[in-house]
Parts: sequence; structure tokens; C-alpha cells
Amino acid sequence: MGSSSPNSLAIALPGAGTSFAIQGSDIANGTIAAANIGTGTITSTQIAAGTIGNAAVSPYLLQYAQISVTAAQIIAAYATPLLLVAAPASGTSISINNALIRFTAGATAFTGGGAMSIQYGNTAHGAGGTPVTTLAASQVTSATSSDNQLQSVAATTVIPQATALYLSNATAAFATGNGTMTIFIWYSIT
Repeated sequence: MGSSSPNSLAIALPGAGTSFAIQGSDIANGTIAAANIGTGTITSTQIAAGTIGNAAVSPYLLQYAQISVTAAQIIAAYATPLLLVAAPASGTSISINNALIRFTAGATAFTGGGAMSIQYGNTAHGAGGTPVTTLAASQVTSATSSDNQLQSVAATTVIPQATALYLSNATAAFATGNGTMTIFIWYSIT
């Protein structure tokens, strides 16, 4: 066991015969060095600059993507799906834990269109496999902004390996609107 005072923390590693201390002043002034951490993978520079992101952590942890979608991308999504999360490495897949689409209505409402979906693969017309429920076209053509929680599909979903997530829609392209979307996706690589 380690001991601590209000300004320091000492940790003894069982069986290793080693220990290290982190001083409160080290945390406050950003002088925690790789030697204090043990693995050498996190430095005070990274902590200060905020550069520890998804790429610096295990891909098996819960990850988060926030994607801004313009009116032009909403209109084009029927024929040209929009990349949301890049394909993972060969032999792995993206498993969605949670997804939310925030629709911000513009001065001009969209017309036409069809149900929007987050899908596996770059298949036009919303024809890719969908891991979550779709967003009704009426939400996109509405003059009212809304947050839309997408639920996991009830049936077993076959998740393709090494396949990216895209946004597309079924039926037809949306037209004339100028609203936007922000898509929030919590996912893990399995």
C-alpha cells in the first residue's frame, strides 16, 4: 500500500520492489514526466496540450464521434452517403452503443426525402445494413428543431468487419431546405 499527504501520493507496487510518488505540485504545474507514470506513453506536454484522444487509447474502449452535417450534405445523402466513422482495421467491426441526431431547422424547410439511416458501408439510397433505427423523413422536413435518439435494432444485426459507418436516406433526395444536423455516435471497435 502507499501513503499520502495532502500534497503527494506514494504508491508501492506489490512484488516489484519499486514505488513512485506524484506530488500535488507536479500535477498543478504540469511536470509529471514519463518516468513517474511508468509506461512512458503519457507526458506532461500531452496533458497540457490536450492531445490524448481516441488514437492514444485502446480501440476497445467506448469512443465518440460528433459529425456536423450541412444542408448540402443532407440533400446529397441519398445518392452520396456521408462518411461518419472510418472503417476499422481488418478483422474488427464498429459496434454502436448509442446514436443521436440533432436536427436544427433552417429558415427554409426541406421537402421530399426519405427515412435517414446510419448504415454500414457506402451504399446509396439508404440500402446499407442499419445497426440503429432510422430517422423519419418528417423530422427532417419539419420546421422545428429536434433531438432524435436512435435505438438499437431489435433483431440480431450482422456487423460487417472493416466497414465504415455512413449517413444516407431512402426513397428520394431531400430538396430546397437549409437546416443542419449534428450526429453524435458512441461506439466501440470489437
